[in-house]
Amino acid sequence: MKSNMKTANWLLAGTAALFLLVGCGGGGGSGDGAGASNTGGGSAGVTPVVVAPPADARNGEYTAFAADGYPYALNLNFDAMTYSVVGGSVNATGTFAGAAQNTAKFTIANDTVIGGFTIGAYVVPFVAPRKFVTTVAEAVGTYNFVTSLVDTGVPSDNGIFSGEITASGQLRTCNDPTMIYAIAACPAPSIVTGTITVSGPDFAAATPSGTVRFRVAIVGSDKVFLRASASFGTSRRFTVGTPAVAYAPGTFSMVNSLGQAGTASVSLTAYSSALVTPAGTTVNSTGTVTSAALPTGLLLVSTTDIGSLFTIRAGDIGAVVAAQGNTQEPGLVQIGRP
Repeated sequence: MKSNMKTANWLLAGTAALFLLVGCGGGGGSGDGAGASNTGGGSAGVTPVVVAPPADARNGEYTAFAADGYPYALNLNFDAMTYSVVGGSVNATGTFAGAAQNTAKFTIANDTVIGGFTIGAYVVPFVAPRKFVTTVAEAVGTYNFVTSLVDTGVPSDNGIFSGEITASGQLRTCNDPTMIYAIAACPAPSIVTGTITVSGPDFAAATPSGTVRFRVAIVGSDKVFLRASASFGTSRRFTVGTPAVAYAPGTFSMVNSLGQAGTASVSLTAYSSALVTPAGTTVNSTGTVTSAALPTGLLLVSTTDIGSLFTIRAGDIGAVVAAQGNTQEPGLVQIGRP
């Protein structure tokens, strides 16, 4: 868990709009106990059949890839307004509704939940889909990756790089120590390659530095690479990868690893955010945005208060993370939905 995460005792990740449609029977009858008579000859009153509304289609289990580097089983019941989170050493249940503190709320669309939940003293952002590809052919593509390395013994830090999944079943990433290259332009010595094996939705790439375990989710119309698994030593890795296509500007409902929640707006030239702390204080940040010399779809955000950030997005998900070596908010992770 990152050493500088702020203590938080709440769960917050946006607003879920919940609608419950209840049908009512309407057959009418007299209240005299004997039933009303029709002019055509009298029939006993009929007790209307009450049909229970169907269960909310969003109910069920989602796989949460969390910024602490662990996967969790997230079960949501929108009829009862309850949730459960199971994974690692966590087995928690609760309710979500409204905007009060100590209440969990999640944003959900296209079979993907985005939000944050509290684990111990920390708020952990997460992405939780329930639609995943199951073949290499479905996962093939070029991606931009943001990743957070979490270790109990050292401060957290982030990494930003490009990569691809090839039709021949290879995960290739550009791990250059000096620049962020598009995978197609990456110097050969900086390319790390791993051969992929697949078991259902679970992918594993055997690289020279260890096995990378991940899934590729279908989020709306996009493929999103997700990892929350062990890395080396006592560290764990959280990774989000989105298609390397032109960045679409937008405003996102965000939750971050500082326990803050609110909105962040990203254009091709400017960044602004208004995020509320657990104590109720609004923190505003602004910065400039550039894509110069970066892979398509990856933007650099420069701020004075929280340092350098990078952002990627797919159609229904946005991620903003601190740059590697950021000393103002090292390891910062923000996840949101436009």
